[in-house]
Amino acid sequence: MAEARTNGNNISHSILSVRTINDKVFALRFEKGSHSFIPGQYLQIGVPGDAKKRAFSIYSAVTDTFFELVIKMVEGGEVSGPLHELKPGDAIEMEAPAGRFTLDDQLKHKHIIFIASGTGISPFHSIIKSNPKLNYTLIHGVRTKADLIEPEAYAPEKLITCTSRDTTGQFHGRITRYLTTHPIDKNAEYFLCGNGTMIEEVKEILAQNQIAAQQIHTEVFY
Repeated sequence: MAEARTNGNNISHSILSVRTINDKVFALRFEKGSHSFIPGQYLQIGVPGDAKKRAFSIYSAVTDTFFELVIKMVEGGEVSGPLHELKPGDAIEMEAPAGRFTLDDQLKHKHIIFIASGTGISPFHSIIKSNPKLNYTLIHGVRTKADLIEPEAYAPEKLITCTSRDTTGQFHGRITRYLTTHPIDKNAEYFLCGNGTMIEEVKEILAQNQIAAQQIHTEVFY
């Protein structure tokens, strides 16, 4: 299905697949068309005919021939619910990729520490898969191991999983507790994405460890 321009900046694309990741999260894959993007950017999407749209960070890599988004099912969600019901061949409306939560070229030689809660891992998946030689550490905070989002996608020695509700992760406790009990790399660049409370608490911990504000990059999901 070729892309077709609709109202305003909205463009219609065809759904390729809807993939279950866990009982709360699914991946929505659809045509990329002629669009390009910078890893870390997001898409504003919704179903045709519905004015309600929401922004989701792009999960796929720049080399992929499709767009893929990771979406958390929200009870009574006016956007996530209809998106989850889509089938291959159905249409989706999106606006062009946007956002500045990206990794500048001059930072790619540094140690990058990605810190994510829940589906906040999405832009980091895109950045990591688009830059296979990147020197990174990914810290992912979830409630239980069942809430992890495709941990097999990352080098095991570069992924740290923090589970707050059970002991199945590499670290039992919240991200903030992990950071206060482990050394902080003062020369790294820190990228934070996910829950707003987590981001503010992590920023405070980093500041207490003399991490300069310009070394901290944030994207608040909710």
